[in-house]
Amino acid sequence: MNLRHALPVTLVASTLLLAACSADADAEPSGDASAAAGTDTSLTDVQDAGVLVVGTEGTYRPFTFHADGAGDLTGYDVEVARAVADELGVEVEFQETQWDALLTGLEAGRFDAVFNQVGITPEREGTYTFSTPYTFSNGVLVTTEDNTEITSFDDLEGRTLAQSLTSAFGQQAKDAGAKIEAVEGWAQSVEPASAGPSRGHDQRQA
Repeated sequence: MNLRHALPVTLVASTLLLAACSADADAEPSGDASAAAGTDTSLTDVQDAGVLVVGTEGTYRPFTFHADGAGDLTGYDVEVARAVADELGVEVEFQETQWDALLTGLEAGRFDAVFNQVGITPEREGTYTFSTPYTFSNGVLVTTEDNTEITSFDDLEGRTLAQSLTSAFGQQAKDAGAKIEAVEGWAQSVEPASAGPSRGHDQRQA
């Protein structure tokens, strides 16, 4: 799945803004932010507060993580968020949480925006406002080195995958006939995959 990711340019209404990616490399950015801005105060609220509150995982290399497992938060999406805050003339405050809580946190008003490689899907476009895509990446299947049975999504029927429940990739795996075992993020998904089929996990997905 080819993904593209987005740079926030404005904050819009109660859905606010996602720094996002698209499952369709040729898709146009969703929504008309400028039209909605006439009745929305989210941008001015951020500027008045002097801080942009950003939701992110902090465990998803190379986009949002702590170097050496500690220290300051860094990564591609982290730097984009800082650049956006600079452009707005405000500070940036990162709040880390697991993937499945990011979008609900946005809806609940915990964050002003989410920077975490969020895929643009038709379902999400009905709820959230996405920005202009700013990166492209490919989703891949990850399994043990000696596993020769899984080489594509076509091989996933009847397999067990570790994946965040609300991930677009998780839905793609379900559509291919896979069973999803919920994990908090990338780090948690790799551990059982390394243990091999004896723990009932045949594959892990990035």
